[in-house]
Amino acid sequence: TIVNAAGIQADLLQGATGDCPKPSWEARPRRGQYRIFSSNSETKITHPIQPVPSQRTKGIFVFSTLYDQIIVGPTALDQESRTDRTVDPKVATTLTEHVKRLIP
Repeated sequence: TIVNAAGIQADLLQGATGDCPKPSWEARPRRGQYRIFSSNSETKITHPIQPVPSQRTKGIFVFSTLYDQIIVGPTALDQESRTDRTVDPKVATTLTEHVKRLIP
């Protein structure tokens, strides 16, 4: 038994091996970005804020950490590159606006 656990490169790896047939599917990259904010007594949250999921995504969560931080994310944006890990400033701004609507 062969287990292909190559993540986003799984289809390429399977196609490169001589022992397995070429895959009939293609792995498609999806980027998930988060923002991390410092918390204070006015912005502290005690329970995660969970969105209503859609067919495409679970939505953007807002939750706190043990280190007095507030995390917002992830996003779920399709992209072409399998290796691009840069932060998109527009998405970072969108996440900031999202958390400000929920926690003024």
